Amino acid sequence: MKIFLSLCLALTIVSCEEPPLDEGKCITLVEAHMQEASAQNYDAVLKMYDPAFLESEPADVKVEKLKKLYNALGPVEDFDFVDAIDIKEVGVPRQMKLVYGVRHAKASTIETFIVVEGEGGYKIAGYYVEVS
Repeated sequence: MKIFLSLCLALTIVSCEEPPLDEGKCITLVEAHMQEASAQNYDAVLKMYDPAFLESEPADVKVEKLKKLYNALGPVEDFDFVDAIDIKEVGVPRQMKLVYGVRHAKASTIETFIVVEGEGGYKIAGYYVEVS
């Protein structure tokens, strides 16, 4: 009887798991972000961020950081999709981590994006840049 109850509990937990985010939609969002940031269209970029990501600091501070980053790196010339990782953590909304190799005019980077599903669709909840 204990084995049966344990199996039922495990089945219930697995069946309640949130479905993974749509990788194609995540890729579309991230690539649009890179194109808009490269074109210095920061109003469009800000709309791609999750509100919780924007709460960490004022939007104008985020824009200034992006401007400094793109002034230092130059515009995006090319990018290669490296990996997408579905992140499953108990008590945390489903996330997808996307990694890109990006060639800018002045340097190459590894850029990591964390995408979540929120109000209004998929949004960027994290953005990390490592100069390679």
